[in-house]
Amino acid sequence: MVEQDTVKLLRECDAGVKMGTQSIDDVIDKVESDKLRQLLSECKIEHEKLNTEIQSQLDRFKDEGKNLLVDEFGKQYGTYFSILDAISNGINTQSDIAAALGEKSIGGQLKKLEETYEVIQKMRPILAKKGTQTVRYGISDM
Repeated sequence: MVEQDTVKLLRECDAGVKMGTQSIDDVIDKVESDKLRQLLSECKIEHEKLNTEIQSQLDRFKDEGKNLLVDEFGKQYGTYFSILDAISNGINTQSDIAAALGEKSIGGQLKKLEETYEVIQKMRPILAKKGTQTVRYGISDM
């Protein structure tokens, strides 16, 4: 099972390694010492290897997460993924999502994604009344 803390740590490491590589790139041309320039080049190579390993680990978790969702969603996993893809691309009202999916009826899937799986959430404009249909969907940040 995907461990969220592990994924967060890998993302932090990824950001740190990229920052380190960029810092080396920023200064290496300004270094006058050949020995220091060589050390920085070697360090950059090690950072790039580390980045490759981190990406490999993150990809493994991505596949594991996808496989878990396919198993959980069952035969309709394609519809669920299409809904999530639409929401992540800014299509966030029920009618717009349905239109993007070829006018499919998606009310049941939206409800399950929100209440059962907790991967999306309803958002209402600040001044909208609770029972109104001015609902927007967003990906839940758990």
